[in-house]
Amino acid sequence: MVGALKAADGNEHYRMKRFPEAVQMYEQAVAIQPHYLTCHSNVCAVMMQTGMDDQALVFCHYLLGRCDVMNEKCVDGASPAKVERVYSKNARIHAQRKEFD
Repeated sequence: MVGALKAADGNEHYRMKRFPEAVQMYEQAVAIQPHYLTCHSNVCAVMMQTGMDDQALVFCHYLLGRCDVMNEKCVDGASPAKVERVYSKNARIHAQRKEFD
């Protein structure tokens, strides 16, 4: 429950474009709920908003590789909808760069 509150605080900072504060709240949420994909995915969103696309791509790939572990440790930790959002972030970066296969 506390992790969800931290994530909600992070979302509010994100909406206000206070990205350092958003990351701080998301990282606190991750410390409380390390196997909840949404908190990690929100950090990717901040990276994308602040021009850290290379780091966001690396982090997306890392997260996608950990989905099975997240689901083992947390019911619904990496649900299909949450995994889809990480793939979407990954695709958005590649599309912006016009990197198509």
